[in-house]
Amino acid sequence: MKNVVRLLSMVTLVATGTAAGALGTACSSESTVTDAGTTPTGTTTTTSTSTSTATGTVTAPSQDGGQPPPTFNGCTSFVDKTADGATREVTWGFSVSSTPEACMKIKVGQTVTWKGDLGIHPLGAKGGDTPSPITNTASIKFDKAGLFGYVCTSHATMLGAVQVVP
Repeated sequence: MKNVVRLLSMVTLVATGTAAGALGTACSSESTVTDAGTTPTGTTTTTSTSTSTATGTVTAPSQDGGQPPPTFNGCTSFVDKTADGATREVTWGFSVSSTPEACMKIKVGQTVTWKGDLGIHPLGAKGGDTPSPITNTASIKFDKAGLFGYVCTSHATMLGAVQVVP
């Protein structure tokens, strides 16, 4: 029974894309679940179940301003900065991934500014819709709807995303 529950859990993870790994990259995985038990005669038995997922690509919504996937570049929710007077700044340093503004929602035509040293922490695109307007520039205007990931090209743990809605 334990194996059936585990197998169903793995099928659910694969179906939701959770087991597929990082978004925007193709991946495959194989896992083995082993369950040891004892029969009524005292003999130890072991059963194994192996599963594998097909290689595929999980992509972000395509320029429709729709909802992002459950997790994208570490973002599970996006701070709403769509209001006309909102400050759209990301403090660009090692702690960026732990700040809410690393995952920001804005409107088409608005600009996001990364405040920090772009020499030590070069800004680059990472996943999402293409072409991405994200380059190693402190202020970037987003002219189209979509989901655009970013990363420090020297420090892979510094990442986030900008969701641009119509």
